[in-house]
Amino acid sequence: MEQNKHEVQQFIDKWQDKVDYIDFQRYFDPSCIDKQYKQEELTPKVDYCSAPFHSLSIWADGTVTPCCHYLGRWMPLGNIKDKTLKEIWRGEEMQKVRDQFKNNEYNPVCRKCLHFREEKFEV
Repeated sequence: MEQNKHEVQQFIDKWQDKVDYIDFQRYFDPSCIDKQYKQEELTPKVDYCSAPFHSLSIWADGTVTPCCHYLGRWMPLGNIKDKTLKEIWRGEEMQKVRDQFKNNEYNPVCRKCLHFREEKFEV
């Protein structure tokens, strides 16, 4: 965001030797997602998301989701308190998400996210 853009290099300097990779997301205003939309009315603006093929996100409560996007929180795959990351990564729910992308048959959460996205992720 504009308010903290000047902190990018400090953030990189702090984390570069501690993590596998650093990613900066574009700001997403959740107020643009109005629950009154019907899923069938939301046509995706982009047709691909690479996240389910290379990453998982773990939220503070242990919930694991197929992406780090705010909307991904609405699609829990499991919890690290109950399953290992390997079990979740190879699990049936994660495979369903991947298959949906391969077949262009998006679940309601991904459909909504793709509808509001402006551009494709770089692969």
